[in-house]
Amino acid sequence: MRKKIFITLMAMVIIFALTGSLYAQETDPVKVLNTLADSLNAGDVDTAMTLFAPEAVLNIVPPLPGFPGTYTGSNEIRGWLEILVRMDLKIEEVEILQVEGDKVKIKIKATSYLTRGLNIAFLELIEKYTIQDGKIKGYTISITKDSGEKMQTAMVNQAEKENVLTTMADALNAGDVEATMALFTDDAIIKLLFGDARPPSSHIGREQVRFFMEDLVANNFKIQVEILQVLGDIAITRTKTWMDPTIQLGIAPLDFIEIYHIEDGKIEGFVDIATDETVAKIKAALAPK
Repeated sequence: MRKKIFITLMAMVIIFALTGSLYAQETDPVKVLNTLADSLNAGDVDTAMTLFAPEAVLNIVPPLPGFPGTYTGSNEIRGWLEILVRMDLKIEEVEILQVEGDKVKIKIKATSYLTRGLNIAFLELIEKYTIQDGKIKGYTISITKDSGEKMQTAMVNQAEKENVLTTMADALNAGDVEATMALFTDDAIIKLLFGDARPPSSHIGREQVRFFMEDLVANNFKIQVEILQVLGDIAITRTKTWMDPTIQLGIAPLDFIEIYHIEDGKIEGFVDIATDETVAKIKAALAPK
């Protein structure tokens, strides 16, 4: 009888010990943050949200341009996490800086469409969490000084490239060859690729580039530029163009992907690549009737 009681008591002790151990694992602040990082990397917002208390508060210091600085409650925080997932956020590294009771301070290295688009390898963020009973009650995100400076430099660089392309499009649309040529270096090179619809062509140096621009303007050329990405000195655009010959053939607008090399406010050259749809349009228009 005593043996059975002893065995029963031992079993209860083991069960309570295991239960306590599992609870500790589930509520351990570091484990909570690792689970959060894994969930976001997997794009699993539902799992990430199970780690937040319903009344949790997120503060971003300073706020991102166009975004609020504070997110309160499950709905707003879910919305923020969904934005991160859509931006293809990847947390590359988590460094635990400090753990004091329910307070955890970490440094992370993260990448996203934003960093890749700005040609930044990663951003470093400092995050401070309050975690109680396995739930995040609140946290604050701030960018490190070094990463903030990288962001600012990259965004200024991007704005400069976008301004050059916008100015070029405006000048061409206005038929202003002089203003257009002011944006090109003397040794600029333009390459035009039309797939198998017509032979490629090149315009090398200031004289040939000017002749090309004059021909466009003489044919009432119009261009619409969508900037897709800026990576350092390289800008990638998608353009739609109209001019008298393509309008008369009934194939305007034509679509192109253009890759520009822009340095110190000047276009050193670009490659103009006709899309598959444009190639098909040109081939159909030039086919013997």
